[in-house]
Amino acid sequence: MKASILFIVVAILSSKIANATNITGYQSVIEDSKIVGGQPATLGQFPFQVSIIIGGSSLCGGSLISDREVLTAAHCTYGNSAGAFVVRAGSLRARTDGQSRTVSQVRQHPQYNANTVDNDVSVLVLSSPFTLSNTVGVATLATSEPSASTACQAAGWGLLMEGGPSTAFLQYVDLPIVSRAGCAAVYGVGRISANQICAGHSAGGRDTCQGDSGGGLFLAGTNTQVGIVSYGNGCARPNIPGVYTNVARYSAWIRDGTQPTTLCTGLLDICNRIPVSTNITDLYTNPPYQAKIIGGEVAAEGRFPYQVAIIIGGIGLCGGSLISDREVLTAAHCTKGRKPFQIFVRVGSLDYRSGGETRKVSQIRQHPLFNSITQQNDISMLVLSSPVTLNEMVGVVTLPTEEPSAGAMCETSGWGVTAENGQQSSALRYIELPIIDRETCRQTYSFPGLSGNQICAGLREGGRDACQGDSGGALVLSGTSTQVGIVSYGLGCARPNVPGVYTNLFNYLSWIRSEMQPNTFCASMLDGGDAATLGQFPYQVAVLVLNRFICGGSLISDREVITAAHCTFIAKPKLLSVRVGSLESGSGGETRTVSQIRQHPLFNPITLANDISILVLSSPVTLSETVGVVTLADEEPEEATLCRIAGWGIRVENGEPSPSLQWVDIPITNVERCRTPQLPISYQLCLGYEEDGRTICQGDSGSPVVVTGSRIQVGIVSRAAAVPPCRATGSMLTLHTNIAKYIGWIRGELRPNKLCALFLEGCNRLQLSLLCQKIQLLCNANNIFG
Repeated sequence: MKASILFIVVAILSSKIANATNITGYQSVIEDSKIVGGQPATLGQFPFQVSIIIGGSSLCGGSLISDREVLTAAHCTYGNSAGAFVVRAGSLRARTDGQSRTVSQVRQHPQYNANTVDNDVSVLVLSSPFTLSNTVGVATLATSEPSASTACQAAGWGLLMEGGPSTAFLQYVDLPIVSRAGCAAVYGVGRISANQICAGHSAGGRDTCQGDSGGGLFLAGTNTQVGIVSYGNGCARPNIPGVYTNVARYSAWIRDGTQPTTLCTGLLDICNRIPVSTNITDLYTNPPYQAKIIGGEVAAEGRFPYQVAIIIGGIGLCGGSLISDREVLTAAHCTKGRKPFQIFVRVGSLDYRSGGETRKVSQIRQHPLFNSITQQNDISMLVLSSPVTLNEMVGVVTLPTEEPSAGAMCETSGWGVTAENGQQSSALRYIELPIIDRETCRQTYSFPGLSGNQICAGLREGGRDACQGDSGGALVLSGTSTQVGIVSYGLGCARPNVPGVYTNLFNYLSWIRSEMQPNTFCASMLDGGDAATLGQFPYQVAVLVLNRFICGGSLISDREVITAAHCTFIAKPKLLSVRVGSLESGSGGETRTVSQIRQHPLFNPITLANDISILVLSSPVTLSETVGVVTLADEEPEEATLCRIAGWGIRVENGEPSPSLQWVDIPITNVERCRTPQLPISYQLCLGYEEDGRTICQGDSGSPVVVTGSRIQVGIVSRAAAVPPCRATGSMLTLHTNIAKYIGWIRGELRPNKLCALFLEGCNRLQLSLLCQKIQLLCNANNIFG
């Protein structure tokens, strides 16, 4: 009965609105949300996007602004109680997969006007927090209104055309901001207030059109939310933009009601103690899209042959440098959250929009320790789909042999605005800057702080700067092609006594060389394998019995190691030890004895079901660049996800283990391919190629399976399936313990986190992996970072 009444009310209101203005937006939007002229999204592309199911049937969109709060449109919540809503996150489908939560409270704007759709904003408080991951994340709220023509994106589920069918999978569309005056000319004088913004294409064909109502409008390629889908007139019609709630006008109202996150008590106090200027905001929320060269000169053809333009999502811009005919160096903040298909590279042109040659990107090799808060390890490598042609206009940089000294003159080039808040330059420009000593630079950047992996450059009097860019571009010694830095971030633009910060390339030579090597592996442990470099797999450990290598494992804290239960099945703690921070299983790094074995109580040594154990070390290891911890996955990876496995397995069948660490990339395949009558499958992942010589061998057991290019551990090497032996040809399939299925058991076995306890109460070791993300989330909510 309630549903019928609601439908009648909606129909009556929709009719009145349509008769008055032909606007098909606000009340009917719940039934007719749609993305028109869009394209399919990929999992993790919009981690903040949620679907809101109303009364079991109607649909709206929304965006996560914390692990427990969702921002949506008031017309989606109007007349509904909290019990009517179910929110789903981390899925490309609106009604299945991912995580779902009920709603405990609806905070609708008290001045929402259902007739004018002004103040069309609500916050849903969830009954319990979402688990944040690479597919479930939070949006950053805009603090200023976007200017006309700013490129934005919106995503949603709904009709693919006006009056057409709905889509089962998330779609997204690119839309430019339309001036308020131009929008008011369409909707009538007084209809569009300062609380609203508009976006759309004058030619039509692409639109959010009544939806995905409540969903977010974001600066293209970022998580910065500038609008909430509110209403529109028809669907993707020419010269009729859509209307969105202006998020910047409501940031204070949203913050005032936002609850502190529930992960660890005390995080908010930590954020409040961070001495950071709010002027640094754009460096973290949107560095790739505000790249600029201030006070520079126009470059001549061939002056910077290594310079490339990196176009992201068709709109965003970063710089980069060729280090071979097929590899480009850039900043990790330019590639974070990106897929290769979203990026293309232009070489040999002074204009980033045209000329030269373009190439697609086949791989992104982002530094696994990149920290988006401190910008540490801000370096990535792009592998091009095919080589570029080297000539006078297209060349490569030379890598440095030492760190540049203070006072050394350098050059950086790029495309971008030529003054703070100015217009972007289409022509390549360059500037000359001296290196600033690190201690002087640290006085400016007390937060996020400066490490030896970063260098600074700038003029004391200001006036010339790379100022937030050309992000990813090269800093080279003047008059040479020797690259010493990568443009990372800065505070403001060309301000006196405020140098820019660059990634110190000299400290990453080993990482660069290791990533440039071809991917081949089992020559040493798995057919077609690569030798690892020190620090490439800081979480990797060798598990020893009486000082002899038997298995691999991974650090999940400074005192706990996760490995396979079949490695610990008959062992006593006093017989075991663990080696960390070394490429050799038999020497180097640090060793610790084992004080406890916490083997899964349901481990079956015959079927290898529940093949997981935790080793508690006798004393903590020292965390460093070569000794680190993994992040445990809380969601099962999708089929075809490329994973990376490292270990010290045998070189040949029945041979000796490899003395040095090796690694291989192997995709996840359908688990049914590993199933046989003799091998039941339970909570396991299947990995392997159809026709390839890459696989894992004896000795790799217990080693971590991580998502390639990350520290997210999704599996533990368990056993080979019933397929040919190591180094055989044909299908190579292997089974791995599925970490996501055991996350509850792992949490229960972990000790209190000593590192976390230095400044927090109530955190465990697993929560530490989300600590930095949570601090940023809370600071966003309390206007510390934005």
